[in-house]
Amino acid sequence: MAEPTNKARVGDAFDVLAQGLEPFVNAHMRKTVKKDEDWAEVFVRNSKNARTEYSKSDPSFLLNVVVECWRGTFERQLPRSIKNLLFTLRDKRNEWAHNRAIQPHDAQFTLSGIVTLLEAIDAREVDRVRVSLDELNRSLFEKTRDRQDAATTNVVDAPSAGLKPWREVILPHADVSSGDFSVAEFAADLELVRKGEGSAEYTDPSLFFERTYLT
Repeated sequence: MAEPTNKARVGDAFDVLAQGLEPFVNAHMRKTVKKDEDWAEVFVRNSKNARTEYSKSDPSFLLNVVVECWRGTFERQLPRSIKNLLFTLRDKRNEWAHNRAIQPHDAQFTLSGIVTLLEAIDAREVDRVRVSLDELNRSLFEKTRDRQDAATTNVVDAPSAGLKPWREVILPHADVSSGDFSVAEFAADLELVRKGEGSAEYTDPSLFFERTYLT
């Protein structure tokens, strides 16, 4: 089975977010209107940003509701830190809807934010997004590890024909190998080098590099 694309994974996560967020928003928004009124209709009528066409199962609509009704309705239900997250997730949802390219780190960030919000409202749907995030993290880790292994094989374990490994060619000074040295001895005063002043170690290039290189 092929691995989901970043766009598909993020889209699925937003769908799950809507499933968990809708009953939470419904429960608290119903308290803001009269019994015979539809809270969504009242919200759209009074909002400066809401579209006349809406769906209570649309994650963008639900995020807008929580953002615009934060004060007086949701600020008492959610931690203050969630407010900024709501703006971020709303932006990410808009980017997804406009077919913006979604890089792996963007997908990680978005899924992590959705997990945080679902945890904050104690929605059981959080487990589904958490599984998707774990799968994405595992996939990215394996890809990074494979690239590192390939680089190690190409550079260290497979030297060009006739060349010895650098570890056999470039050897440290004896005192460095034994650990019996002072780091200060290898720290050069470059101002003396620039002026051409000081002892022979600073004025003779051969002596300078012989003394200041660990190898």
